[in-house]
Amino acid sequence: MAEETPEIGSLACNLSRGTVGRVVGRQLSRVWLRPPGGGPEWDSPGDQVVSVPDDPGVVGDTKSAAGKRFITLPAFMEKDLRRHLDWYAEKAPDGLLFVGEKGKPFRRSTFGRKWRKARVKVGLPEDFRFYDLRHTGHTLSTQSGATLKDTMVRAGQSSEKAAMIYQHSNHERQREVAAGINARVEAQRAAAGESGTDLARGG
Repeated sequence: MAEETPEIGSLACNLSRGTVGRVVGRQLSRVWLRPPGGGPEWDSPGDQVVSVPDDPGVVGDTKSAAGKRFITLPAFMEKDLRRHLDWYAEKAPDGLLFVGEKGKPFRRSTFGRKWRKARVKVGLPEDFRFYDLRHTGHTLSTQSGATLKDTMVRAGQSSEKAAMIYQHSNHERQREVAAGINARVEAQRAAAGESGTDLARGG
């Protein structure tokens, strides 16, 4: 039986299933986990979930072929990305993008401390997880007009179901869509030199 429920964002082992996942939420006496590489969540009784001992991580291939992809990043990221590659990342073509202070892969506990410090510095809420940055980025891409296939490629998702997580539509986005439709139709009307009503009437 677990002495203490692992904190949200940490890796834990579901004893009843013998699988490792990342804790993404708690509800009453149950704990929700998600595979470390992403995928469907599952829940387990809290007393069947224990923390996974800290380790330096595993270097290996991506979870699926979709994980290897070429994407174009928005221009505002270029300066910070080049600076990070020059100052912090390993220089080999297959080198790690994030390394610890001693030049080795980050341990979970070390990364957790760094993440919490950065989160406070930029004013993000306490429950904002590192993984939420991925969700935010892909939500922004869909709101910027990315199709479902575009989102699958950018997210490295091999299934439409997984990519649909990032498909949100609020009132503001609906107004943007309506404005876009209006602008397109008005442009076509202007090019034709007459209104839709005139066309329908054969005028």
